[in-house]
This record gives sequence, structure tokens and C-alpha cells, in this order.
Amino acid sequence: EFRRVLFRSQLAYQQAKHDTRLMAARLAKESSDQLLATGHPTVIKRGDYRALATPGRITVYHGSRLVVALRK
Repeated sequence: EFRRVLFRSQLAYQQAKHDTRLMAARLAKESSDQLLATGHPTVIKRGDYRALATPGRITVYHGSRLVVALRK
């Protein structure tokens, strides 16, 4: 029984981590698309996520934690 509980909690943790990375990747793409379309730095906020795209860098935060950082 303990192993099942442990397995379920590990699975839930892995799924949450995957969901966070997927959301961050989507916001990075959306913010970079908007940067290319407007030529201006872009900030997109969705719930606890915040994406910032500038000509040399794209960052995505979940709360105060950096999830994605890309540089040219």
C-alpha cells in the first residue's frame, strides 16, 4: 500500500512538472511570435505565469521561479 501511495505522489509530481514546462514553452512561443509581429518587447501574463520576450532573450516565470530562459 505504501508503494502505491508513493508511486501516485511521484506520478502527480512528474505530471505537474510536465504541465509547468509545457505551459512555459507555449508562453515562450506566444511571446516570441508577438515580439516578431510588433518589434517591441512583449510581456504576457497567464495566471501565475509571466513571459517576457525582448530581442535578445525570452524568459518565463511561474510565480517567482524561472522556468525557461532562452538567449540568442
